[in-house]
Amino acid sequence: MNKSKINLPHIKMILAHALAVGTSQRKIAELLHTSQPTISRIARRADMLEKIQREEDRLMQATESALAKIRTDPVFLNEFQKEIERQLFKCLKSR
Repeated sequence: MNKSKINLPHIKMILAHALAVGTSQRKIAELLHTSQPTISRIARRADMLEKIQREEDRLMQATESALAKIRTDPVFLNEFQKEIERQLFKCLKSR
């Protein structure tokens, strides 16, 4: 992907989300068909730092909301526990 396309608003939001959740710059660069240094330069810009921070805040709020629901909703808690067990079993099975 050329640099001008990386500067498109929807690509910047995808980039901010990927960085906020901890996706490596190298992996992002591979997905966008560019280089890691290009992703690094873009990620250090003031506008991108602001977008990444907003995305991190949004993810934290969603996490806090989900945890509150787990604590207060027994049906949701039960489903959450079942899903954790499924994921653990899947992980152990793949080893």
